[in-house]
Amino acid sequence: TAPGFTQVTIRPDLAGLKWAKGAEPTPHGLLKVALENKDANGLQTTIDLPQDVAATVLVPAGQPGQHLLVNGKEISNAQPAENGTRVAVILRGAGQYELQTR
Repeated sequence: TAPGFTQVTIRPDLAGLKWAKGAEPTPHGLLKVALENKDANGLQTTIDLPQDVAATVLVPAGQPGQHLLVNGKEISNAQPAENGTRVAVILRGAGQYELQTR
């Protein structure tokens, strides 16, 4: 990560809830995360990243054959994490990101 950047790790998990949302202050502004269980479509995670924050997001791996989408586009560079139970994707740049498995 470049000097001046803040690196965070986000590990979305609803722990049995239907939805959850929260925010965490960073030196560069407020980082916001919202989660929602979309039943057949899996977990939808919306992340608002402030400027100069990079996030490693550890998304539940889902079912075999499912794909990870970020802002509606399939991600091919997601890496297996946590013994294959999650996949890791790195988000850089200010903006809103929507992650979903399908």
